[in-house]
Amino acid sequence: PPVTLLTAVVLITLAWVLSVVLSRFRIPEIIGFLGLGFAFGSYGLNIFHFSFASAGVGTVIALAASIILYECGRGLDLSRLQASWRSLLLLVTVGVALTAVLSAAAAHLAFGWDWATAILLGAVIAATDPAAVIPVMRQPGMPVRVSQIAQAESALNDATGAMLTVVTIRVLQSAAPTVQETLVNFAIMGLGGIAIGGVIAALTAWIAHGERFAELDLGTHNQQVVE
Repeated sequence: PPVTLLTAVVLITLAWVLSVVLSRFRIPEIIGFLGLGFAFGSYGLNIFHFSFASAGVGTVIALAASIILYECGRGLDLSRLQASWRSLLLLVTVGVALTAVLSAAAAHLAFGWDWATAILLGAVIAATDPAAVIPVMRQPGMPVRVSQIAQAESALNDATGAMLTVVTIRVLQSAAPTVQETLVNFAIMGLGGIAIGGVIAALTAWIAHGERFAELDLGTHNQQVVE
């Protein structure tokens, strides 16, 4: 059924009211949002119905994930992560790869799937936890260090899992993939994503804070002149 503007406004209002109520009882808001999704989706009132084969669904999911990851990055304190960066790096690299291998082996042995299908499943579910865990980690009473590490790991392993899935699909589609080609594809995606993110971050900082940076530089220059 078509979604009207009134229906969307009503759903957004309900989500806002529910978030306020749940926050008073210290219940993660994501639980209420998931409940609304089931209630209004195909398994409930069927007011919202989307086909996963639609290109629009992929765009909405990518946009939502981007917003969640941006909010996660904005709330991280790098000074608290410096002491645990080695463990964090292992979690989002070796941890994701190990999860993919074990999941693929389990799918092959348990369901009798061919290795190509099992490996693809392992790559898809390699991210050990979704970005949706971020709101849970921000609940009152959660130790700050644990919260920061969990949020960083949740954000970074999603990116690693996405790259691993895309590279796996390309390898499976290739007639005779080589280790060198696989590593090159992975490096291009990783370094390319970091470069694009760095450019966007620099432009955003310049647009949002360019005048303030200029004022700070001018203030520093005037102070040096006075001294």
